[in-house]
Amino acid sequence: MAHRVAFLASGTTGVRLNLHRYPRLSVAVPAAMEALAQADAVCFDVDSTVVTEEGIDVLAAHLGVGQQVADLTASAMSGTTKFEDALAARLSLMQPSKKSILKCIEELPLEFSPGLEDLGK
Repeated sequence: MAHRVAFLASGTTGVRLNLHRYPRLSVAVPAAMEALAQADAVCFDVDSTVVTEEGIDVLAAHLGVGQQVADLTASAMSGTTKFEDALAARLSLMQPSKKSILKCIEELPLEFSPGLEDLGK
């Protein structure tokens, strides 16, 4: 029996649903509700999909190292630095603690992407 797995990821026109079984198929949010209802599992990309921002960027800016973290991210995205190395360097630079993360969330609450809350209805 084939399983239907739905992946929710962001696109240039907002939140979109990509079906694992049909990798090239992408449907807009209204049709996504039906696909989600029939899926055996749903996987969400959180940053810039479920919420409007990249969490690591928000936390880095809150900790005063936003530009340095952005530079490391750009290096990883361009392929100059391995993802794992860039992630380790970003975390080392930020040195996040539970307290600093909670303070960031309190001061800069995450905002759901438009249309996301309707997917659960």
